[in-house]
Amino acid sequence: MYGLPRSDYPSGTLENLLGVLDLTQDGPDLFHGTSPDPTAFRVFGGQVAAQSVVAAGRTVGPRRRLAAIQGSFLRQGDPTVPIEYAVTRPAEGRSFSFRHVEARQKGRTIFAASLTFHLGDDGPAHESAADLPDPLGLPEFKPELASLQSGAWEMRRVVEPLSVEGWTIVQSMRTAGPLPEDPALHDALAVYSSDEFILDAAVFVHEPKTENFQRFRIASIDHAMYIHRPPKMDDWFFYRLQSPIAAGGRTFVRAEMRTPDGALFATVVQQGLFQYPPATNGHVS
Repeated sequence: MYGLPRSDYPSGTLENLLGVLDLTQDGPDLFHGTSPDPTAFRVFGGQVAAQSVVAAGRTVGPRRRLAAIQGSFLRQGDPTVPIEYAVTRPAEGRSFSFRHVEARQKGRTIFAASLTFHLGDDGPAHESAADLPDPLGLPEFKPELASLQSGAWEMRRVVEPLSVEGWTIVQSMRTAGPLPEDPALHDALAVYSSDEFILDAAVFVHEPKTENFQRFRIASIDHAMYIHRPPKMDDWFFYRLQSPIAAGGRTFVRAEMRTPDGALFATVVQQGLFQYPPATNGHVS
């Protein structure tokens, strides 16, 4: 759907990422996908969530856009094993379609999500304002994280937290090249990028230097995203993050995706594991 198979491109490129999102259909409601790097430690959570969006989206009409996804990461994914996506259809309404997706490996569910698709209707409109800096004013950021397909994105990220109106501006980003005019693809990439570094907002509260992040053990547990207006992922956008609490070995982060002129197009919330590694017991030598 999006170009040549992922294996025809080097891992970490935008073309490779688009291939990863181009699932193989095995039945009306059954699909499978693969991971970009079989040597990676785990399957990136944003990948399995985005592939779930692609699977569910292929069972709804092209005019209905993703409005929400709420999912839980149940087990760590194995990047050497294909992932099966089974879609069920709980309800179909006049303007809404509801889907449930289970992502499975070796017969075990690794991710489960409920998704809402909406035709779009007219109604009252309002949104909160935001004062944002120039997206190109942040330092260029090139993480060496091939398993996250980080080479598929242009990123600019703060070295130390930049607080604006109580939010931490962690990064501005866009895809590393132009995308096809496929609304479903932009939706899937928005979900993919929503899991990039989101728990860093909690780490920033305790450690302002990113090179010291290894002090903490973090992992995504529950993830939800609400898309308010169509995203355009090959344009610059800001990811504003805020972690109001960490307690009991867990943290909660809320985030916004906004265009440089401040328009809000998506809201994200995530609960994550947030602990010290067992060997340190809260102390770093």
